[in-house]
Formats: sequence, structure tokens, C-alpha cells
Amino acid sequence: MDEIIRAVRDCPSGALSYAIDGREAREQTDYHNTREPVIEVSKDGPYRISGGIALIDGEGNDEHRNQGASLEHYALCRCGHSQNKPFCSGMHWHVDFHDRQSMKFAFDLWSYADVKQHAGAILERLRNGSMPCDGAWSQERVDVFQRWVDSDLSA
Repeated sequence: MDEIIRAVRDCPSGALSYAIDGREAREQTDYHNTREPVIEVSKDGPYRISGGIALIDGEGNDEHRNQGASLEHYALCRCGHSQNKPFCSGMHWHVDFHDRQSMKFAFDLWSYADVKQHAGAILERLRNGSMPCDGAWSQERVDVFQRWVDSDLSA
């Protein structure tokens, strides 16, 4: 039973639930607003919301959710292809959604010319951990980027 509770509780979309004798057991799976309110932009995926942040529609009403869905945590679509908008249905996997825009405010990481022009700033962000990547880069990877910068940024 503990494994089922853990799977429902850890479901990032909040869509999973379970029942005992036909009665939903949401009180065993939600965190009951004990988590800090957080909105996370997941890499190449949805916005992940936790901590009981209310989701209101354009008319000021609670957004409709499927029966059993969590009010404590949920995931919102960013790719535009969800089959359950505004919630994420996992379609970002099928449409190959990527965060190309993640650093567009500073430079385009998909553009060789932009990366070359801003290599020093990128290196600084990699070193201080402020680069919005899939987690921090290992020192070995930072060193490889440093060697590329030191080599006159050759392709």
C-alpha cells in the first residue's frame, strides 16, 4: 500500500489517485499544503506547480479537474499540444518539445554565432550554477567548454 501512496503522491501531474472501498483516499496522498508554493519550469516539459496554488479560470472560478485529481500539485502544458488543456497530458514527449527559448533573453544557445559571441558569459554561468540546464554541469564538462573557449572557439 505504501508504494501505491508514494506513486500517487509523487505523480508530477497530480492526475493519479486511489480509493479504498470506493472512497477516494486523497488525504493520504496530498501534502495538505505543507509544501511551500512552487512553480517550476521543467526542462522540455510542463510547468510543475505544488504547494496548493489555486488554479483559476478566466472568469475567476476554480479550473475544472478530472475526478480524483490533486489540488495540491499539478502540471500545466507548455508545448501547446496537451489533450487535457490547460493540464499537461505528456504530449511534449510525442511532439519533441524543447526549451530552445530558455536563454533567448541573453543569447540563443542553438546558434553557434551567438554561443561563440557570448562564450565568456556562458562559461561564467556554468561556473556559478546560474545556467538553466538539466542540472549543474560536472567540472569535467565545464573544463571541456573552457578548452573550447581557450582554443579560439573553433568549430
